[in-house]
Amino acid sequence: MAGTCLTASRVPHGDNHGLWIDPRDTRRMIAANDGGVTVTLDGGKNWTREDNQPTAQFYHVITDNAVPYRVYGAQQDSGTVAIAQPQR
Repeated sequence: MAGTCLTASRVPHGDNHGLWIDPRDTRRMIAANDGGVTVTLDGGKNWTREDNQPTAQFYHVITDNAVPYRVYGAQQDSGTVAIAQPQR
């Protein structure tokens, strides 16, 4: 919108990489960072936590030879995880 200004907002994580602003409701935003993403529905006054959704930036991923196999990953700024393939 012409003539609209942005207002600074603190985001829970310090190393941010991207910001999506909903064009239909600019109070709704998603900030992408090393720990995953955080979401605000009120223009940045409150943000979700990063650990309530399965998103993160991985910088190294490996698998093992187990059956079912497991995937191991080192997350940027958020520790490591091991994820087992679901049994069918």
